[in-house]
Amino acid sequence: MDAKDNLPWPGGLSLSAQLAILGLGLVVAYNLTYYIYNIFLHPLRRFPGSPQHAASSLPVVWANICGVQPMWVRALHARYGPVVRIAPDELSFTSPDSWRQIYGAAPGSRGGSITDKVEELYGTGLFPDTTTPINAELSDVEHARIRRTFAPAFTDKALREQEPLFDEHVGRLVEKIKTRVTAEEGLAKLDAVHWYKLCTFDIMSELAFGRPLGLLQTGEYDAWLTSIFSTLKAISILSLLRYYPALKALWKMFLPRFVAQKRLILLRYAVEKVDARMADQGVTKPDIWRLVMDAGEKDNISRDEMVANCEVMLFGGSDTTATALSGTTYFLVKHPDKMVKLVEEIRGAFKSESEMTLQNVTKLQYLDACINEAMRLHPPGPQNFPRRIRPGGANICGYHIPPKMFVTAQLWPASTSDTYFRRPLEFIPERWFSSEFSSDDRRVAQFFSYGPRNCIGKSMAYLELRKVLCRILWNFDLELCPESADWIDQKVYFTWEHTELMVNFKPVVR
Repeated sequence: MDAKDNLPWPGGLSLSAQLAILGLGLVVAYNLTYYIYNIFLHPLRRFPGSPQHAASSLPVVWANICGVQPMWVRALHARYGPVVRIAPDELSFTSPDSWRQIYGAAPGSRGGSITDKVEELYGTGLFPDTTTPINAELSDVEHARIRRTFAPAFTDKALREQEPLFDEHVGRLVEKIKTRVTAEEGLAKLDAVHWYKLCTFDIMSELAFGRPLGLLQTGEYDAWLTSIFSTLKAISILSLLRYYPALKALWKMFLPRFVAQKRLILLRYAVEKVDARMADQGVTKPDIWRLVMDAGEKDNISRDEMVANCEVMLFGGSDTTATALSGTTYFLVKHPDKMVKLVEEIRGAFKSESEMTLQNVTKLQYLDACINEAMRLHPPGPQNFPRRIRPGGANICGYHIPPKMFVTAQLWPASTSDTYFRRPLEFIPERWFSSEFSSDDRRVAQFFSYGPRNCIGKSMAYLELRKVLCRILWNFDLELCPESADWIDQKVYFTWEHTELMVNFKPVVR
């Protein structure tokens, strides 16, 4: 720097100091102008909400970083009503119609909606050289093509073919728990979350890759799954880049090497599994690929798309089901009177485990009620993803929303709201069939999302939930361990950040 730059100016400040003050003043002036515009002039200025949330995205970003976004949103809706402005460009809805109007098919669109998916939420574009899986596909046309390709593997006919595979793994889960029963106590004290995940990941890996990961055999996660679990929180935080486009650009320019390497390791593992499965033409088990090929859909999907979607199906079909199993188990052991009713239903309906067929387990009314009630209070996907309004704007719940705004239909904040459910925070399975709770509005409880992009594996998930719970409660009496009394209090990073759910499994003597 030239010496003359440090000469004193009138008032005793150097040129450098004055430039620094000027720069700081411009930053302050810009932010004040930005905040004033967002509060008083922005197209969403008339929507209910806090001025501080209207002014800046920092509150919603901080809620996400702290893992309390659904709880934070629930508190805002309790204060402001069914529509709340939670960020300068973002609205949150809890009304039942918002699901149809945000995620449903637009009239005459052939499967398209009035909103777009938000790229940053799925990591699309953040990692180079990766193929977009079905859950992150932005194009309605491409999404429909991929979904149509996989549809034969998720029909009722496919489930009937796959039932022996489910029975095999659930039976192995039961036997592994029995081997851990101690002679001294006559029970097995286990982390239910861990064992449910071992089972569900083994099931989905056999469906996705043609063979199980062997997790139930070892009783531990493999390195690949451990890596996936460890990256979930990071991906959740990265999704917040949508609030700061400049930071997204910097991320893509300076992608941290260790992140890219970790992503590459996960990708190579999936490639190896898919290549091994496709090379084995003698597979007769009704896994996803055999059913897809039998339906003549193999040529409609590329190898890279197979890899990308196998990853999604494995995690999406395993972790969510394990979450639902864990939540149902927790609420049952916390409410012994409900557990007694369910145990009586299951043990009274069957003479042996061989009778627990797909057709028979669907007849258990109280079982389904317990599953649905647990998912209402502890949904597998508690944090719903926003959509972006397309050009031309859209009408949602009686409001005209300008283009490029973000909108979300909330699951957990709505399903635990007294606006839509009586005694909303209580575990009451009877509400799903009793006239006493006829005023409950179950339309807000969209556990598997809504519209043309809803979960393709809903029927498979219910089958797995019913099978596991029937076999577990047939073979064991369950008791909650004191250290897991507050297990339900968890943080959220896309999914629940589960702690151990310690349960005593005591074998039933017949």
